Amino acid sequence: MDELEFAGQQVPVLVIEPTLEDVFHLDEHIQHLKKEIKKAEDEKKRIIEDHLKSNKLLEGNFKLEKKVKFIRILNVQKFREMYPKEFEEIIGSAKILTKAEEAIGKNKLIPLCTEEPQYSYSVEYIPKYERK
Repeated sequence: MDELEFAGQQVPVLVIEPTLEDVFHLDEHIQHLKKEIKKAEDEKKRIIEDHLKSNKLLEGNFKLEKKVKFIRILNVQKFREMYPKEFEEIIGSAKILTKAEEAIGKNKLIPLCTEEPQYSYSVEYIPKYERK
């Protein structure tokens, strides 16, 4: 046991090791926080949707900013018809687009995909002196 000098005397230092019970309580706390985060995300989404519906994109010093990202969508039927062997190897994969690209190469996969826009929104702060 470690000792520490205190007021001229050697005093034993009690080291408390974390327990499995501590881990259990931390897990409970993490689950609670995840639920709170989910509630906050749902409320954020609701507020943004309400502002979009009413076309209220600017409010005081805050602006609703639309961001567009294009995602590739694989035409699975065409892939199956053109590459049946590779299709059988990757069927059931959670990341079918990635697996298909690995199997036949990006250049061969491009004609089998379409790109679709995916929209997200964020709130940007605009200082008063920058507003137009």
